[in-house]
Amino acid sequence: SPLTPGSPCGPGAPGSPRTPIGPGEPCLPFCPGIPIAPGIPGAPGSPGSPFCPFSPYEAHSPLSPLSPFGPCTVATPGGPAGPSFPGSPFSPAVPFLPDSPFCPFSPLRPCSPTSPFSPL
Repeated sequence: SPLTPGSPCGPGAPGSPRTPIGPGEPCLPFCPGIPIAPGIPGAPGSPGSPFCPFSPYEAHSPLSPLSPFGPCTVATPGGPAGPSFPGSPFSPAVPFLPDSPFCPFSPLRPCSPTSPFSPL
């Protein structure tokens, strides 16, 4: 189903801000206050910010639900992805290419019509 800005969040890791992906569904990680990738204007976490979550995942990607990434860090494209929470399907400090679907901090494409906007 299409994503709706402001939809209720599903379960997520404690202490981490989350961006809704749909009613009753798990949430994607979002990093307020961290500059988003080059080519995307503005900064996430601003009220009414029309930007995708700080994650390259698409709406119904099998990688979208409960992606348990760790503390917000900025990685150079092709560089380390940063630390991850226990149970993350991704290893910490593993290099990824830009736009890799496995890197939470790779450069973002513009929001698609089904991408959630930040409610933060």
